[in-house]
Amino acid sequence: MPNRDQEFTRLVAAEGRKLLAFTRRSCGDGTDAEDVVQEAFALAFGSWHQLAQAESARAWLEVAALGYLFARLRVEPA
Repeated sequence: MPNRDQEFTRLVAAEGRKLLAFTRRSCGDGTDAEDVVQEAFALAFGSWHQLAQAESARAWLEVAALGYLFARLRVEPA
């Protein structure tokens, strides 16, 4: 039975590029997108019990990424 680290590594390999493309489309900036992806995966690792029970890991990650994107928009000056 794989442990959490192995499962997480597989998740990053399977979804990392897709999530990065999603965040680039959502924010339009490659550097911000990379930061958001990193934050979303950090949240995923820390909330593994929720993510492991989610029906769609990709949807869970996209929602997490959008939360970080919206938070960035709220704190950036206009």
